[in-house]
Amino acid sequence: MSTSCPACGARLTRNTGSDSACCGFCGYERLCSPGSFSAPSPYDRSRCDKSILQLHRYCSGTNIRSENAFTIPLEEETYSPGQRDLDGIASLYVPLFTDDLNDYFRERYLSLKTGGMLMIVCPVKSRFHRPAPLPGQKHIFGRRTLFYLMERHGFKLHWKDRFRRNPLTLIAKKM
Repeated sequence: MSTSCPACGARLTRNTGSDSACCGFCGYERLCSPGSFSAPSPYDRSRCDKSILQLHRYCSGTNIRSENAFTIPLEEETYSPGQRDLDGIASLYVPLFTDDLNDYFRERYLSLKTGGMLMIVCPVKSRFHRPAPLPGQKHIFGRRTLFYLMERHGFKLHWKDRFRRNPLTLIAKKM
């Protein structure tokens, strides 16, 4: 387990009594290795559909791909070289379950055209609210963590949902 945060680079501190590690700066938390994911979908479908409509509003083209952590097994979700000209990617809860966040963002960056949009919908923890981890979840994000991860991998934040709303919806543009 690396000792630096994948989002901001600060040092992760281990939580006593568990194998999880937490970043005190951006709020990122890596959970101990969980089992396989087999729970029903806990997300609100109507909110996710509204977020995808928001992505369609900002995308210049119609070549948009949607990936959902609850319907498609993550091992099968790869983009072939022929699909490297996407106008947008809607990623619903997928970053929570990926093994390597750097590979996740690098793959999405390479799959989009210049000016393409990446939308991420996922629950975040805040000072007063911490969502319960889902079975198979590997990461817990704070609000700033997703901003740092996107900027670190070449995206620029284009639109965000209100901060108090959970799950958080972010749309970033490939620069």
